Amino acid sequence: MSKRLKTSQQQKPNTNFNNKKIKSSKEGTSTSNMINIGDELSKSSSGKSLATPCKEILITAGTYERLLYGITGKWNAKHDKIDLMPIFILPAHTGCIKTISIGGRYLATGSTDETIKIYDIKKLREMGSLHHHSGTITCVKFHGQPHLLTTSEDGTISILRSKDWEVLKTLKGHKSTVNSFDVHPSGKMALSVSKDRLAIVWNLMNGRKASKTKLYREGEIVQWSPEGDAYAIVTGNEIYLYKTADAAVYSVIKHTHSITSIKYIKDSSSSSPEDLLVVGSQSKLITVYKADKSGTLVKSWVAHENRIKDVSTIEISDPSSELKSKRILVTASSDGKIKVWDFDSIINSNNDGEKRIDSEEDQYEPLGLYDADCRLTVVNASSNITGK
Repeated sequence: MSKRLKTSQQQKPNTNFNNKKIKSSKEGTSTSNMINIGDELSKSSSGKSLATPCKEILITAGTYERLLYGITGKWNAKHDKIDLMPIFILPAHTGCIKTISIGGRYLATGSTDETIKIYDIKKLREMGSLHHHSGTITCVKFHGQPHLLTTSEDGTISILRSKDWEVLKTLKGHKSTVNSFDVHPSGKMALSVSKDRLAIVWNLMNGRKASKTKLYREGEIVQWSPEGDAYAIVTGNEIYLYKTADAAVYSVIKHTHSITSIKYIKDSSSSSPEDLLVVGSQSKLITVYKADKSGTLVKSWVAHENRIKDVSTIEISDPSSELKSKRILVTASSDGKIKVWDFDSIINSNNDGEKRIDSEEDQYEPLGLYDADCRLTVVNASSNITGK
């Protein structure tokens, strides 16, 4: 049975998703499954989204209106822009879409309707739904393609195998909603934050808590640095930066507005690349900070007409040279617009060899823009494998 897709203003999608039932299972009881979770996760390619440049990008976005967007991004060499065209617009859930993740050929979405939908984006087919959580799904995240990790208001973290969508392990330790979690680049541990104000480090080799810390305020977002030697926890308008070795705070970045999203990215303009943090917030600005002890403001520009809901990054091949690539920043806003930015060009502009602090009024032209005409909630950028 196929689902009819909504027509876009910019292009009429001509692709249907075929519906197939997933036989969702309860947590597996196989001892070997549990023991091998950490080993399998450590072999997956997580945190490497910028390692291999892609030729075309696929942008997936969720909305308050329950619609799921799939948009391709292709270089327009003549105008040095990225043309954004929708290939599907799907009424995916009966509630607001809160979270999206792509792992290889699979796309997962989580919603306030307490379900997780799974799609095969290579075949453009809906595979079915997962119902192992209760309450709003707060986070879905693939670690490579083999494993999907999910969280919800029920306070648990589930690890599923994409081969058969079996729940291999359920991590229990929080007393309230898990707001955010992230898997360490090694795949051997993870970090979660919750409404209970706990930050828990999980040992994924045995599925147990390695440590827990009571935070001063509720942690809303957590993310590991690309090398995994540090991590960031967002509370309100503040970002606390920790060293992984001793879990000590080494910097606090105080932003001007409540933060909605962050993304680590390397500063390629330096001879010794440093970690940067891209920040989206309740303001219309995208702001970039150094993720070091100084927390220096690197760049700030007007990106949208309303608050930023989410940001994502990916590296795309430069059509002018097979040896070059561009780092792309994708932003989604409550104004209904998805924009694509040339991150390196913006970061390196007007610096004359030295970084300068820019005015809030700085503005740059995006490489591409798509108006969804909906209230966007989440966005994800990945390599386009649909063939569309």
